[in-house]
Amino acid sequence: MTSLLKKFKSHIIQTLCIALSILLIGSMHAAEANLDKAIKACNNISAQQRQMAKAAGYDLDELCSSVQNTTGASAEVSNPQVVLPREQNQRAQTGSIEQSFNKKGNLNQKPATLPSESDEDSDLSLIEKFLPEEEAVELQQFGYDLFDGVPTTFAPATDVPVTNDYLIGPGDTINVQLFGKESNSYSLVISRDGTVQFPELGPISLAGLTYTEMKDLLNERVSKQMIGVQASITMGELRSIRVFILGDANRPGSYTVSSLTTITNALFVSGGVSKIGSLRNIQLKRRGEVITTLDLYDLLLKGDTRGDARLMPGDVIFIPPIGKTVAVTGEVKRPAIYELKTETKIEQLLTLAGGYVATAYPQIARIERINNAGARTVVDIDLSSQSGKQTKLMNGDLLEIHSVLDNIEDTVMLEGHVYRPGGFSFKSGMRISDLITDINLLQPIPDLDYSIIVREKKGTREIEVLQFSLRSIIENKQDKDNLILTSRDRIIIFSAIEERLELIEPLVTQLKAQEKNGKAASVVEIAGAVKFPGEYPMTLNMDVEELINAGGGLKDSAYTESAEITRKDYSNSSKASIKHITVTALDSEKTGQIHSLEAGDALTVQTIPNYQEKLVITLRGEVKFPGIYEFYRGETLTDIIKRAGGFTELAHVEAAFFSREELRKREAKQLDELNDRLQSDIAAAQLEDANSQKKADVATMEILQSALEDSEATGRLVVDLTSIWSGDIDDIQLRNGDALIVPTYRQEITIIGEVQNPTSHLFGLNLDHKDYIDLSGGTTEKADESRIYVIKADGSVFLPEKRGWFKDDVLMEPGDTVVVPLDTDRLDNLTLWSTVSQIVYQMALGAAAIKSF
Repeated sequence: MTSLLKKFKSHIIQTLCIALSILLIGSMHAAEANLDKAIKACNNISAQQRQMAKAAGYDLDELCSSVQNTTGASAEVSNPQVVLPREQNQRAQTGSIEQSFNKKGNLNQKPATLPSESDEDSDLSLIEKFLPEEEAVELQQFGYDLFDGVPTTFAPATDVPVTNDYLIGPGDTINVQLFGKESNSYSLVISRDGTVQFPELGPISLAGLTYTEMKDLLNERVSKQMIGVQASITMGELRSIRVFILGDANRPGSYTVSSLTTITNALFVSGGVSKIGSLRNIQLKRRGEVITTLDLYDLLLKGDTRGDARLMPGDVIFIPPIGKTVAVTGEVKRPAIYELKTETKIEQLLTLAGGYVATAYPQIARIERINNAGARTVVDIDLSSQSGKQTKLMNGDLLEIHSVLDNIEDTVMLEGHVYRPGGFSFKSGMRISDLITDINLLQPIPDLDYSIIVREKKGTREIEVLQFSLRSIIENKQDKDNLILTSRDRIIIFSAIEERLELIEPLVTQLKAQEKNGKAASVVEIAGAVKFPGEYPMTLNMDVEELINAGGGLKDSAYTESAEITRKDYSNSSKASIKHITVTALDSEKTGQIHSLEAGDALTVQTIPNYQEKLVITLRGEVKFPGIYEFYRGETLTDIIKRAGGFTELAHVEAAFFSREELRKREAKQLDELNDRLQSDIAAAQLEDANSQKKADVATMEILQSALEDSEATGRLVVDLTSIWSGDIDDIQLRNGDALIVPTYRQEITIIGEVQNPTSHLFGLNLDHKDYIDLSGGTTEKADESRIYVIKADGSVFLPEKRGWFKDDVLMEPGDTVVVPLDTDRLDNLTLWSTVSQIVYQMALGAAAIKSF
């Protein structure tokens, strides 16, 4: 049973699946033969076979149904210019030569997958088993892409001029134009017996004559037998001939072609030569004898068509298997797999490959070949020598031509903050000043105190870093910093204001990679009050001052009287230790002390005690000299107001607006969190109401939420500026970013919220908050009258309804605002809405105060 199942799979199922796979990938024309086989196989499947296939896990009824449904679609394809996917048609049989060479060349080709009988339990679909995987082929067989994308039909070129040596034969058409005493035109066809029936002249035998001989014969007969008449004779439609294309063609068979067809024309008819066929020994056989051979390499490499003979009826084009093959890869113009004919030496192979490219290094080449023991071996060859060029090739050789090294010799590189970075010619004894001859070669604001040279150590390729000062070289070319350069040095110039760690980090990484034998890497670190803190390469005899220069120099906040070096000691293998070294002064020129560094040291530059960067406060409004004032730590608001000349006569001190930046940021964060919570509350309310079939006032909720989203954090700090100015209460300690706005004296009382006409009214004596609400038309039905509150001009809030016998009543004053809040209880007791409404109103008032200035 098992053998029958395997046999069944290998014949019927495989035929069906291959046909289906080709159809599914779009190769309708190429699948015609397989499709016919599949249809026949479907029609001949017996019940027993269907049962066997089902036991193997395949549904033949479904597959056959797919095949039948495809026949109609394939029959509709009638475009004669459809291009064949030649690569897909040949994948099963081709690529073996390419794969063998690419395998030897380690080019990571993925072989095409073929079905196997052990795939019964695979999770892949039936079609996927027969589809080839994507190939990552680097080396291709030379010349075979000539036939990629050939047309499916071969249309004879009827407009091609006929040569004088063209042989006339049965089926050819001759066009005759008579003029003179008699004018007529005829289209005469050569009959099977080689004659043509010429009016008034009778039958004339023309078969076997050349085109020139035919014209001469007819002109002579016309001039002798038709007095006063001349003839113009041309060729009309040419006859068709049948030829055979056999051997390793893409589609071998019998073809009808034009009588002007040559060997190459006929090869295109058959889709070209398959990759196991020879391009160099294509034979033209006539009556069993080889008439000529065609080497397509002559056409491809030289454009020579002399071997492209014209075909005769019954000719056979035979394509034998490919001969010996070798491959060449690397630095040649045409890396590929070549078929050998008369070539036996590497020099001849290089000619086929087009020669070397400019980066080739023929002194070091190698051949991978299979020796007599069947093992792969490598032969090193110097192709710069004549003996190397004359090395004989063997079938299956892979010649690899290496490139020159990427390293640039006898140069020095200039990088970084310069106008013309790149390589410069190296000369013995060359110094930095010979490379940087003018300060104008540097981009604006260079760091003149810190530049480096990256140098490779001879014999190890490890790097070391040297440090120099451009300032010293500019002032004196004889200075010790004007170092002598060596070949392959890299000079890196830095900007004094731009970040430099992007250039430094690769060097630090490489220096750390060179660390070995328990020794610390040649890297030091600087932190604290410098412009560019971070890790830097350790240079020869590096000291604290040089490390500070590497970090861009000290900030103005740096404490120069002392600093601290943290040094790690790994000399004791049983226990590591860390010690801290105090540097008594950072300016060695003043103290004469030089503090040397060791690899792994970390320098911390401290900040001046009580140092603060620029602290400013903004005064706006009714002060005599508004503007931005800088202050020092410990100054108060009263001090700044006095520096600004005090208040003007129109100042409404009680309504002053004081804001603080850190409070504004905190409020902004709280607003975002509150908005998120409100969105969640709205969604929950909508869901609850939908389940209970109640209708929530979602529109009001969304309006209030929109108002909250539009609210801007002001960072207002409620202050009693009148009492502060008079000294009755403590003054305010200033912080950076504070702002004070002193408005012009205001006479109005503002009413906002749920009233009929939110507006402002002139202040009137003996009027309380209810009187002003009445002046605005009273409250709306959405108002919460029990929670009405007043925002005083200074930003403080009081609730009039909670004032009683034992508390002083707060009278209305100019600049106050009466807020009639929304009744949030009607919004299904959402706990946050009361808070939201208050925030919205207060934020609106604060923003209005700021924008008024």
